[in-house]
Amino acid sequence: MKILALVIFLAGSGVSGFGLAALGETGAAGYELQPVITECTQTVGAGSLKVDAGGAIKNPGLYTLDEGSRIGDVIKAAGGLHPDADGGYIASQLNAAKPVKDGDKIYIPYFQEQQSAAEAEASSDQPPGNSKLISINQATEKQLMELPQIGAKRAADIVAGRPYQSIEELVEMSVLTQGIFDGIEELISL
Repeated sequence: MKILALVIFLAGSGVSGFGLAALGETGAAGYELQPVITECTQTVGAGSLKVDAGGAIKNPGLYTLDEGSRIGDVIKAAGGLHPDADGGYIASQLNAAKPVKDGDKIYIPYFQEQQSAAEAEASSDQPPGNSKLISINQATEKQLMELPQIGAKRAADIVAGRPYQSIEELVEMSVLTQGIFDGIEELISL
């Protein structure tokens, strides 16, 4: 019985050591363990979907991917990120693990876009007390949620539909209802 318990203990220790290796931690004996990174290539479901990738990626365009693909798969298919991609946006707003749906638009802003928006805001001629317009092409989801009747889902939908050629496209593309658009029209810009 003691031998069986020892075998189970040693087997469990080996599995635990492998788990630590997979996490990239240091083992009990002081050995530095390397992280194990794998890429999932299995597709979920049958069929394919089309996704529009734009902005600061190497090869913007329309891509056909397997169902179950993620934003990271779209970026990889498009050749990766452009060197001028906005690192702050990528680090704080982009979820590469988020599943994509047929017809989605993935837009990665260039660093210059965010910088230009900040410069425009700083040099605004609006009198004090007036709220500044929120850009539907450049604002973060959090900034969009400052608008009346715009919650997390609607803000995400606005971001997913970028870029817009006119603010009216929010209604034309069924991102917002006419009533919600009428309520924020004076508060938004391109």
